[in-house]
Parts: sequence; C-alpha cells; structure tokens
Amino acid sequence: MGLHFDDDGMRAEAEAWAGSASPQVGAMGANLRCEERVAEARRKAYEGLAGAGSLTGRHKRYLGNAISVERGRVPDTFQPTNDLALTPAIEGNQRLVRVENLGFWVDELGFAGDRPGFLHRFAALKTASGGAEGPQAAMLLGKFFAEWNEKRDARPMFAAFRDELQAEIAAPDWGRFLPARLGIVFPNPPLLLGLMVYRVAEVLGACPEADHGRCFAAPTVLDRHFDPLFHPAPHTAPPRQGAPLDLTGKAAGLVAEVLHRHIPYTLGHLVAVQEVVDPVGEGDLDALRARHMGLLRGGRPGFCA
Repeated sequence: MGLHFDDDGMRAEAEAWAGSASPQVGAMGANLRCEERVAEARRKAYEGLAGAGSLTGRHKRYLGNAISVERGRVPDTFQPTNDLALTPAIEGNQRLVRVENLGFWVDELGFAGDRPGFLHRFAALKTASGGAEGPQAAMLLGKFFAEWNEKRDARPMFAAFRDELQAEIAAPDWGRFLPARLGIVFPNPPLLLGLMVYRVAEVLGACPEADHGRCFAAPTVLDRHFDPLFHPAPHTAPPRQGAPLDLTGKAAGLVAEVLHRHIPYTLGHLVAVQEVVDPVGEGDLDALRARHMGLLRGGRPGFCA
C-alpha cells in the first residue's frame, strides 16, 4: 500500500526523501510510503489542488486550500473522499485532551499582564471561592478566549483520550512530558502550556447532525505539514485512530489519537497551565521511530515492511 502519486515529479521527490540519509527527510519519505489511509479519491483531489512546484511547496498550497480553512468551511479531512480514515461514532461522554501553546497566543493577542499575568489570573480563578480577584480573572480570561477563538481557523484538531493518559496528566511536570508523549515539540521555549479537556459530545454538538459520521478521522500524512514526528498507523488499527510517536521513548504501549472538527474553546476547557523551561526534544529520531514501528507491528505484523 502507501501513498503513490500519479505526478512524476511528486513521485520522484517522495522516493528521494525515502532514500535520504537525513533522519528528518527520510522520516517524511517513510511516512508517505507507509500511509494506508488516503483513499484514491482524496489522493487525486490532493494532486489537483497542490498545483506545480516542489512537493513541499505543493503540500503547503494544499494545506492552505483544503485543510487550514476559514471557519464555516469543512476541511478535506472530514469530506466523503477521506472515507478510509473517517472514524466511527465515539461515545459522547469520553473526554478528549489537547495541549495548547498558550504562550504564543498570550503574546500574539497582547494579554494584559502577559504570561505572568495569565498565570496569576488563572490561579486566582482556580481559588475564586476564597479570593476577591476571581470575578476579574474570569472576565479577563473570558475576553482572552473570545479573542483567541476569533483568530483560530477551522483546521482539524488533534486530540487524545484522557483515560489513556491519566498518569501523564496527573504528573507535576505534565508540561514537560505530556506533549512529548503525544509527539509534540513546541518551538521557542520557555513555554506557557495549557491543558484542554472536553467531551466528545461537545465536538458532536458543534458538527451538523447529518455529518456526525464525519466529525472524527484518523490522522493521515495529508492532514498537516510534512512532519518527521508524525507516524502513520495501519489502516487496520481499530477503530480508525492514529497512534502518536512517543518522544519520551519510555511508554510501554500506544495511545490513540484522532482528528476532529473545529470547536470553539471555553474557559472551562482549560484545566491546567504550566510554564516549561526545558521541554523534551525529539531525541534520537531513528531510534524512536523504530521503537514505534515495533509497537505498531505488534498489532499488524509486516506493516510497511
């Protein structure tokens, strides 16, 4: 299987990536070779929208045209052409988790008091029952969320399941290790990270009822920028979910990952905030990906052999 382009230039560049001695470039080529969840109709639509130029340039154009779309549009991720990756119904009371780079948005939106002010007001909100600052903190943070939501587009949102990550979430240094467990390296530390938790039912509620079969999908290599920290999962992995690359290199097994349609955040979704000075980096990428492949092949022997 794998993602095979009709276009000669795209195919040649993908093959060159797969044979590269660079761990990062080689990983991006391997992702294309191992991707099993891009249906033929979506692949053809991708090549049509990508236009001419280098593979990286074409992919960037596709993301702008069909993935990172303005609110009110539906990304290709959740269109019928992505039927091999669309995820069956998920029980509505399950909790989803995301880690957001709050520091970027605090700086971008010019939050009053900047990062220290955000931390202070979030702490005041959490202890509002015993402090006079609680109502003002709620007002300022609520204004921040309104402005943040206004800036966000409708690109697919990566999320994991809270029940599979309880130990990582409960750890006092969750901001260092939870992103790494989810295959995320945020740039430009020091960081201010936010832990977002919300129910599957909230995603379904933001999705037209007629589209409930297309609210969630397994991540594919086409759903974000080409990233060596992403790793495709087998098409047979039930129930059409991904498995993020563990950058800690310590987890005994895989956790599930899905994409879902855009939802606006509320202040109630933010359950923890943490400053991180020394986040976990990508480490030995070849070793981490080989370990991950071993775990994937435990459920699907011969995957991407």
